Amino acid sequence: MTAYLITTNYPPIGGGVSRYNYGLVRAGAPRIKVPGWGQGEPPPVGEGIGARIQQTLWARRVSLSLPKGSRLLASQPHLGVGCWLARRPFVQFVHGGEWENYPMGRFLFQALLKRSQLSVFNSEATLRRLTRASRRGSHLVLKPGLSEVTPVGLPKGNIGEPVSQREPSFRVLAVSRLSPRKGHKRLISAVEKCHASGLNITLRIVGSGEIGVELGALVSNLKFVTLDSGLTDAELQNAYDEADVFALLPEEIRGREAWEGFGIVFLEAAARGLPILATNSGGIPEATCADGAILLSETCGEQEIAEALHRLAEDVELRMQMSEANIGWAKRNTWSARANQLDEIMTKAGGAVSHGPRR
Repeated sequence: MTAYLITTNYPPIGGGVSRYNYGLVRAGAPRIKVPGWGQGEPPPVGEGIGARIQQTLWARRVSLSLPKGSRLLASQPHLGVGCWLARRPFVQFVHGGEWENYPMGRFLFQALLKRSQLSVFNSEATLRRLTRASRRGSHLVLKPGLSEVTPVGLPKGNIGEPVSQREPSFRVLAVSRLSPRKGHKRLISAVEKCHASGLNITLRIVGSGEIGVELGALVSNLKFVTLDSGLTDAELQNAYDEADVFALLPEEIRGREAWEGFGIVFLEAAARGLPILATNSGGIPEATCADGAILLSETCGEQEIAEALHRLAEDVELRMQMSEANIGWAKRNTWSARANQLDEIMTKAGGAVSHGPRR
């Protein structure tokens, strides 16, 4: 039986959820289709309450248009509401705390999860955070994996001499949506400290988002920090390949997607052989290899980050070991490796009873 992924977030839209959905559909092909993306009514675009309401109603229309008995996979919570309003059984995918900035948001979110026939979380950390009110046996974890089209590189064997003895500079890369919880500001401050101490360092931040203008103003006078957006997949691969280290320091905040669920960029960086500097926030320990990443406390300050960057810059052997570990980690974390879990989702999605509203 065919499953239908109901989503407003699919390529060419960028970001972790988009990449998750793309990998999921490819791994489930030809069993999973994506209505509204190339065929049928396209989803309404936009953010905010108004757009979410339109998208919820779109999900209801799409659900009603599909044959009865179809497996419905709701990619985002408000789309799950649309499936529920259509009185169709649905599987709810959970990528983070998307309702945390609404009054009683988590309570309402947990109520939605109880209406789904199965809740699928992108990390153990997200499951532990949100399943207190869920029914026993009604959830599982399906972590993102690398698609087979994602190239896996070679260990960074061309790292060369310590940065103090070579050109070009120690190149740090951060790739993510530009949101408050990603920790860009303290990373920038840490790189400033490194530069002020004489370390030949550059930072490249790739992404777009709500604090993009603010970050642009912050780095406007820093010649060793650049901010890019709108990169193609090929350009993003080049960005990974040109870097020496991948650094991203998320922290938990209040509101909306308040914590790091998994972070597929960590897998992508590992696939290119990059040592990783991150925090232990949310699902990051699940998304990274213990031997390929330095995980600081979620509450770390700029001085701790700067010290870690100095260590990585000068310890070539450590970076090489981390690079090799991450290549192996990436090869073990593909969507093919998730096949059994995907089969379990498809099986459970076919046998549940609707929890839609009674009339």
